[in-house]
Amino acid sequence: MADVSVPNPYQLLLGGVAAIALLTVGLIVGVSQKVGRNVLNPRYFFCEQSPYPVPEQFIWTLIYRSPNQEVQPWFKLMPGVEGGNDLGQRCAQMANVLDGYYNDQLQTLLYRVHPASPNRYSLCVRTEKHGPENCATLLILQPNTSPKPYFAEFTEPLAAYRSGQPLTVDLKKLLVTEAP
Repeated sequence: MADVSVPNPYQLLLGGVAAIALLTVGLIVGVSQKVGRNVLNPRYFFCEQSPYPVPEQFIWTLIYRSPNQEVQPWFKLMPGVEGGNDLGQRCAQMANVLDGYYNDQLQTLLYRVHPASPNRYSLCVRTEKHGPENCATLLILQPNTSPKPYFAEFTEPLAAYRSGQPLTVDLKKLLVTEAP
């Protein structure tokens, strides 16, 4: 009579593979929740410090990296936004939002009155998937920050793509057509 309490090598191997698979899925889910995005998706946006016209000062710049690895600065993050003084952290949050909406086909960047705070403006992005009525908020401006000059300086690297009143940036023209 065979002793059932001793597992054979195949059962051990299968149990080990299942444990590794569960651990990997758990780590991916946990890290994705911690950083606020799916870590398996590629990054298209990142932030870096760039020299500012004032000597020995820097400004955070949001950079777009296309699927073919070309790099282009998109936005310059200056003081005047809600959420504290850590502009590097605000830039990273913006990069996560844009990465999250990238596959929804980014269409337009604009400023508008913030729906939850009518005395403040927000900068937001529209996508093809969510239609022209929905606009995902990237930043909320502080109460005394004038939206048009802020938006003009914020989008200075994309000045050729700005148009209209209020100012908008046509993101469709900036993105690679092979993108999902």
